[in-house]
Parts: sequence; structure tokens; C-alpha cells
Amino acid sequence: MNPDHRPTPSTFSGAPLPHGRRAAPRTTTRTDKRVRPGSRRRLSRGETNSPTINRAGAVRLSPLRRSASARLVIAAVAAGLLIAPYLLPAYADTTSPTGIAPVPATETQSLSMTNSDAAAVAVVRDGYTATKIVPLAYRPYARTANTFVNDPNSPIQWPFTQGVPITSGFGPRIAPCGGCSTFHKGLDLNPGAGTPIQAIADGVVTAANSLGGQLGVHLKIDHLVDGQRVSSLYAHMQQGSVTVAVGDNVTVGQTIGRVGNTGLSTGAHLHFEILLEGTTPVDPYAWLTSKVGS
Repeated sequence: MNPDHRPTPSTFSGAPLPHGRRAAPRTTTRTDKRVRPGSRRRLSRGETNSPTINRAGAVRLSPLRRSASARLVIAAVAAGLLIAPYLLPAYADTTSPTGIAPVPATETQSLSMTNSDAAAVAVVRDGYTATKIVPLAYRPYARTANTFVNDPNSPIQWPFTQGVPITSGFGPRIAPCGGCSTFHKGLDLNPGAGTPIQAIADGVVTAANSLGGQLGVHLKIDHLVDGQRVSSLYAHMQQGSVTVAVGDNVTVGQTIGRVGNTGLSTGAHLHFEILLEGTTPVDPYAWLTSKVGS
């Protein structure tokens, strides 16, 4: 046996043919068909993986082709199983030609109501309230005190309907801030930011300043009291709260603005002055106490 398992040709000379002709040499091929386990068999010369046709005419694949085809089929089936759920719409009706579940028919409903019924429905629908939480110091009349008692029927009244704290009186004082005066020409009343301020008597608005300055947003109203011209001044009011303008006539108790913290101020309060003949300041507390209810 040939050590490298290659085919060993053997040549035989045939018998002489008639007319002196000799037969062609015949070559036989011997192949060692032993194949190491786990390795592929080496193809002999002329042998391929191409399909062959058997005697019955059926196509027969080589083992390598059959293995590759089987792997392709398995891969195609696995891919189909993976994408199948995405091809079916969620909640689809597979019995419907369109794939859409039919909506069951329902009876139509109608509702009729009168105008009074509609009003009642509106009341029920809007039957809720919204509450804005305001810090205590910023609520109208958040602070009250027994400093004075207002008379709502008097022709002259206090700037507030009830007694409120007075944080600074009329006369000499220690300046509470840089730029503040050491002689206070009025009263500082502190009922809380946003508290309505009322006119102390009938009169005419002679000054209305909303640009600021030391007094901030302020008003000046002229009154005629016992035949004398008396002016009342309201300062540090909230920006945009003034309800009157220069030349307007006001009546006692009319809301003219709200307590604020504009101008040269250390906190929300009303700076209030009484000016005789429009220029001379007097103690507002003493003057109002003598006039309100008299």
C-alpha cells in the first residue's frame, strides 16, 4: 500500500487483438476510504458537492448541501416566529375581514331641559370655591387694636373702619431709616398690607402721585371742615391701588387705595397727615379724636 494513500495505478496489457492491434492499457484506482473522526472527507478528483441524479431520475443532494439547506430552513422558521406577533395588531378581531373589532351598536340617548334646569346644572357644576392663601401680615385688617373707634355715620371718620396699631405717632422721634425724618408729621398705622383706605371726609383730590419718591404712591384730598380748608394726606399705598385721580370728588368712607410699602418705608403701613390750610401739619390722632362722632 502506498504510504500517502494516493491512488496507485496498475497497468495491465491485454491480449492481442485481431489484425495485430493491442488493447489500451487499463488503469484501476484504489482509494483508502478511512476518514479520521470529526474531519471532513477529502473529495477525490472529479467528485463535487453538486446534486446527483439517481437512476429513478430524482435529484439527490450531497450531504453538505443537505446540511446547509436544513440550517436555512430552521433559521427562516425561527425568524418567522419572532416577527409574527408584530404583524398582528393589538386587540385585532381575527374574524373580521378588516381586522378591526366591530363596535356594538348602542341606543342613542337624548336629554332635554328647560332654562331653569340649565341654570341649576350650572350652579352644580360651578359649586366650588378657590381659596388663595395669603400670609397673615398681608391680609386686610390682619392687625387690629383698641386705638380708636370709628363712627360710620359721622361726616368725618378715621381712614380705617376699625382700630388698628399705631406704630409711630406725631412729633419728634428717632429716624427709623436713613433719609427718614426726625420729626414725624403724621401717624403710621399698620393694619396689614392690602387693607382698604377710606377718605376721612367729603372733598376733592388735589394731588395723586404714583411715581414714588419719599412718600411713594400717595394722595392728597382737600376738605372744608367748619369753614376751614383742611387737607388729608395718604402715603406709601400699594402700586396700582389708587382708585381716584386729581379733580375727582370723593365722599366720606369711599375707598381710595390700599395699604402698601412704596417709597421710603420700612414695612407696609399708611402714613397719614392732617394739614391745616393745606400746609401746616397737626397731630392727626388728636384732630380726628375731636372730630369723629362729634
